[in-house]
Amino acid sequence: ECAKYETNIEPNTTGNAAIFTEAVNFMINNINEPIKAAQIAEALHISLSQLKRIFNKYALMGIHQYFLDLKISYAKELLIQGESVCNTALSVGFYNQNNFSATFKKATGLSPSKWIKENRED
Repeated sequence: ECAKYETNIEPNTTGNAAIFTEAVNFMINNINEPIKAAQIAEALHISLSQLKRIFNKYALMGIHQYFLDLKISYAKELLIQGESVCNTALSVGFYNQNNFSATFKKATGLSPSKWIKENRED
């Protein structure tokens, strides 16, 4: 479902670009979990500092912000498809709807319900 968020780095890339791609795919595959950067580094068998350097180079932002952006993008898709705010929050790894709504509003400038009204075609 989140495949379109995969990176545009060539599939047979090696080195840090490949690690970046693996990290992004790990995030996509775990979009419904509140994973931490250290867990990603551990899963990829690299140090946290190496992972942070790779994200700063390829994403031009930190790991947490990148993962949050993925979650918000996926949440928008779910909301457009008619999913409730509560179910959307759970689907992107927030166990508290109020926390999700506050995070969504900070990222988009609108609460989830206002965003739906402005973006869903009925």
